[in-house]
This record gives sequence, structure tokens and C-alpha cells, in this order.
Amino acid sequence: MGSTSPNTNDIPTIFGLFEKLGYMHGLWMLVNREGTRILVRYEAWLRPDSYIEGHMEVVGAAY
Repeated sequence: MGSTSPNTNDIPTIFGLFEKLGYMHGLWMLVNREGTRILVRYEAWLRPDSYIEGHMEVVGAAY
């Protein structure tokens, strides 16, 4: 599993917007344990039962 790339997002702010809007889409830069950067396209929405559903696809990866 990876994490977001340093200095690319403010997670509390982004999640707050998601809670308010109930939907988001865009690109995330993730980094795996070996340092490989992985660019993903995502779409996520808040379901009526309060669960979050989403789709993510890899756009590309590089060191």
C-alpha cells in the first residue's frame, strides 16, 4: 500500500470538501514503499447509507 506524495495534498481539507460536496474526482499522486510514484485517476461519492464508494485507475508510474 502507498501514501500520498509529500506536499501534494492537505488531507483534512480535501476530506472536509468531500464530506460537504458528497462527490469528488481528480488525480492523486501516491508513493509506494520503494519510492515509486503512482499517478491515479479517481472518482468517489458518499452513498445514501453513509459509506464511501469510489473507482480508481492507474494512469502511470515512475521512479
